Amino acid sequence: HLVQYAVIFDRIFRFSITGNRTRNYDAVGGQLLFAWLHQRGVLHWTDTALAFDWDNVPDAVVALGDAIDDLYWHSIDRPKIAHWLAAYELVRGTLTPHPASRWARGLSDDILAGAPKGYTDAVLDDEFPLSMFFETLDKKMKPIIESTVGIRGTDD
Repeated sequence: HLVQYAVIFDRIFRFSITGNRTRNYDAVGGQLLFAWLHQRGVLHWTDTALAFDWDNVPDAVVALGDAIDDLYWHSIDRPKIAHWLAAYELVRGTLTPHPASRWARGLSDDILAGAPKGYTDAVLDDEFPLSMFFETLDKKMKPIIESTVGIRGTDD
């Protein structure tokens, strides 16, 4: 159970609020896990209290893994851009894209018919902005995280 706690808390909290928001895909992974668990009723954030239904967390995490496995299983039958769009839809089905997202609105035929660089250039630096939960967490944790910069373990 301790490993389960460590992995979930590391993914959800540290990866989501550390580093900058420019194409921070680890952060999106943490946000995705948080939202997936919340939307399946195994993570609860109420009145500034976080609670987990730990008995059901493994099944919810496995369901996310299954959705990702299914995405990749189908990749062999798709052209690359169709696969990228399917991956975007998987994430978009759980996280809310930026209101200015060209991907969320649907890429133009010019972009879709062009080189892959056009697809990636159309992704906003912060395509999936932090939710209100993470904005609040970031404000509370940023001073603490910044205070630990440069702290290193020793070999003693």
